[in-house]
Amino acid sequence: MCPVIEKYILNEYTYVDTLRPVKIPNDLKRKINAKARKLIRKAEQGTCIPFTDIIRMREQLLNELVSLEEIAAAKPNGK
Repeated sequence: MCPVIEKYILNEYTYVDTLRPVKIPNDLKRKINAKARKLIRKAEQGTCIPFTDIIRMREQLLNELVSLEEIAAAKPNGK
């Protein structure tokens, strides 16, 4: 699991043969979200999550998101 913000999602996944977008069923989205939140809670409680410091990554991404929102708000007409 790796936190991400919209800025880093460049393309929509598509099926190679049909070029139709890959859709994730809502029940699967809920399961993934629940497991991700559980993993984050464990990391916040001090459980060592191998391979990455997801808490630090999340904080950095949240800070970046706030900065992007501030930049957007400072632009004339919000553009």
